[in-house]
Amino acid sequence: MESQPLSFHSLTSEDAEGDASKVKVMATVRAHPTYQAKLERMASRMSMERGVSSISCSATDVKATPE
Repeated sequence: MESQPLSFHSLTSEDAEGDASKVKVMATVRAHPTYQAKLERMASRMSMERGVSSISCSATDVKATPE
């Protein structure tokens, strides 16, 4: 895996359960493990946007690869 900060793969949205006035947006990105702090800062910054009521991020399929 190349050591690039973030690679955007997909973006989806759907109506929030029980509240048609809210939308759930999900983004899939690939990041080298050394860039986890950048991803966390990005999530923190998005949480400050007007209209954002909550935000979370999680890591899946984390694999350490030699460079």
